[in-house]
Amino acid sequence: MEGTPVGCGAIRELDEQSAELKRFFVEPEYRNRGIAGLILNQLENEARHRKYNFIKLETGDRQNEAVSFYKKNGYYHIASFREYTSCPSSLCFEKKL
Repeated sequence: MEGTPVGCGAIRELDEQSAELKRFFVEPEYRNRGIAGLILNQLENEARHRKYNFIKLETGDRQNEAVSFYKKNGYYHIASFREYTSCPSSLCFEKKL
């Protein structure tokens, strides 16, 4: 249905150098159509516009599709940060902008 949201995402400041990718999601029936890449590109551009040097994210260790997507888009594994350090199922990634 035209005009229906099929995905979302946001960034939030972590510190002067870094933003965090939050609430990044595409509805399952709309995946593999390039929508996630378009949303991610827009969010990265917004982070650059706000003068961040890095964008970080957390995902679950069972989110194989997400992990593959982030790696394909230039994200690399980092140590857990902030509230994710106490969660053993968290995987954290970062990309230099």
